[in-house]
Amino acid sequence: MKAIVEAAEGFAYLVSSVGVTGAWASVSNWVQTLLQEIKEATTKPVAVGFGISNLEHVKQVAGWGADGVNSAKPELKQNGKEKEEEMEQRKEEEMEQRVEEFLRVTCCAFVVTGYGLTETCAPTTLGFPDEMCMIGTVGPVGVYNELCLEEVSEMGYNPLEEPPCGEVCVRGKTVFAAYHKNPELTTESIKDGWFHIGDIGEDQDLVKAQFPKFFLGDKEVVRGEG
Repeated sequence: MKAIVEAAEGFAYLVSSVGVTGAWASVSNWVQTLLQEIKEATTKPVAVGFGISNLEHVKQVAGWGADGVNSAKPELKQNGKEKEEEMEQRKEEEMEQRVEEFLRVTCCAFVVTGYGLTETCAPTTLGFPDEMCMIGTVGPVGVYNELCLEEVSEMGYNPLEEPPCGEVCVRGKTVFAAYHKNPELTTESIKDGWFHIGDIGEDQDLVKAQFPKFFLGDKEVVRGEG
C-alpha cells in the first residue's frame, strides 16, 4: 500500500467497486476501511470513484474522509452553478471542435468521436470521417440502436420543450440484457426495454437538418433521420 501511494503523483485514486462500470445501489463498507488505510499511508489527497451513483453516495464517501469524489451522474449537478458550468462547458466544446477540425485538416487522417459505455457494448454513436458538419458531436446513432430523451422533471429537463432535453435512453441489439446478479439495479436501469443511461441530452438544430444533434455531457450526440 505504502509503495503504491508513494508512486502516485498528485493524488491517489480509490476504485470503489469491482466489475463493469455503471450505477450501484450502495457503496460497500470495505471502501471506508480501505480509504482509512490509504489515508494513514500517505498525506496526498485521496479521491474515490467508479460506482458513485447519487448524491447520498457522495455524502457517504466524503464523510469517510475522501478528499474528492468522482461521479458523472446528473443528479449531482448543483443548480446554483448551472449557468457558470454551462458557460464553461460551451467554451470546452468550442475548443474541442477547433482541435478536431485542426487534426482532420492537418493530419490527413480520419478523426472521429463516438459515445457509448460498457452496457451498450462500447459505441452507441460514431461520427462520419468525411462529414465536417459533425465536428463537435459524437455522431449518429447506429442502425442497430434507437435513442430517445425522457423527462427529468425534478431537474427541469423536458423533451417536449425548446430545446428538447432529458435523460438519454437507448434500446437495441447492442444493449446489455441485465446486470450480473443484481436484479434490483437491472429493474431500475431498464424500463419498458429502454436502458436509462443517466446522461442528459439536448436536441439542437445542426447545419444539416437531417442530422439533429444531442448535447450530451461535454459532447453532442447526432441522431440520424428516422
